[in-house]
Amino acid sequence: MAPSLTRETPVYTAFPVINEDLCTHCGKCARFCAFNALISTKRANVVMAELCHDCGGCALVCPSGAISYGRREIGRTGVSGVPGDPDFGDGILHTGEFSAEKIIEAVLEIPSDRPHRIIDAPPGCSCSAVQAAEGADFALIVTEPTPFALSDMKMVVEMLGNLKVPAGVFLNKAGENEGELLAYCESENLPLLEKLPLSRTYGKTIVEGGLLLREYPEAESLFRHLWQLIKGMGDK
Repeated sequence: MAPSLTRETPVYTAFPVINEDLCTHCGKCARFCAFNALISTKRANVVMAELCHDCGGCALVCPSGAISYGRREIGRTGVSGVPGDPDFGDGILHTGEFSAEKIIEAVLEIPSDRPHRIIDAPPGCSCSAVQAAEGADFALIVTEPTPFALSDMKMVVEMLGNLKVPAGVFLNKAGENEGELLAYCESENLPLLEKLPLSRTYGKTIVEGGLLLREYPEAESLFRHLWQLIKGMGDK
């Protein structure tokens, strides 16, 4: 889509700063941290800021009040000038960072007066995917007719069920070996909304940076129909 970000805004995350004069080296903060961002020994503490998820728990369990927080920039958000959509919000995570939840949260806070908002979520059921899907009116699960994709899809369906987000399925690279996937969709009452056939021509266009709906009338018709179905499902 070749977005060109404007009105960029930095996104920050917090990380613990330990006052060694107050610290008793009890180790409670390190034992609490599920992401191993803290190492505490009898003589010193090590903070690995890149691993911190900014939950605030280490300060809560510290009995001596030795932990405060600093902040660092992990990425930026902005609004781009994508042709036909001046409200295209985007977020960029800095190289070397791995936790995108703060970026997603900031993107979702970009103001828009549009009646509908489409959120392109990460694949799978990671923390970032949960952050993107939580609170949505409807989720479109994009999958392929392969055993690996079906296994991944089952986890996504469970995640969306826990979030109470209704869902439908879009089958990419359709054409062969669809039986097991279609049977699963039927067993879970998941509507199959559309299929995009496996096509070497489509693949070549995408690899070259093209958009199918701009270059193939049948693809444009398919995606317009898909959008009408999604709006109908989300408005229920």
